[in-house]
Amino acid sequence: MGIKEEVDEAIRSNPILIYSKTYCPHSQRAKRMISSIPSKISNPKVIELDSLGQAGVDMQSYLFELTRQRTVPNIFIHQNHIGGADDLSHLNDAGVLRSLVTTVPAAKRDLDHSGRSKFEINKQDGSILILLLVIVVFGYYKFKSTREPEKQKL
Repeated sequence: MGIKEEVDEAIRSNPILIYSKTYCPHSQRAKRMISSIPSKISNPKVIELDSLGQAGVDMQSYLFELTRQRTVPNIFIHQNHIGGADDLSHLNDAGVLRSLVTTVPAAKRDLDHSGRSKFEINKQDGSILILLLVIVVFGYYKFKSTREPEKQKL
């Protein structure tokens, strides 16, 4: 199996996936943040790129092609790219992260007898939902951080 297939399969088969480096403080923060959430649907699968030699370098290059993110951690939840530790932290602060990692998406729950989903969510739909979520979270922080203008003295 090639690097692309290996990365694609890891994303497809792990509800919570973190591409990390053992020495990276941002990766360590992201792993701690996810580990601190009780009742996760699964423990995160962590792939330490620096432990894989050239294969890790190749994986990071392919992850850049997929996500346009050069840095680690590179986090996926339910096959959707979340981003890095700061993005994960924003989701946590907004109260969204816990529900993301403790619930099974509808496409996984609604299986018919043959094991096929009654309702399929394709990657584009999931990416749009994540994008909207990120826009709402960043808008919330932007709104929260703006100060009320001072009233003029008469």
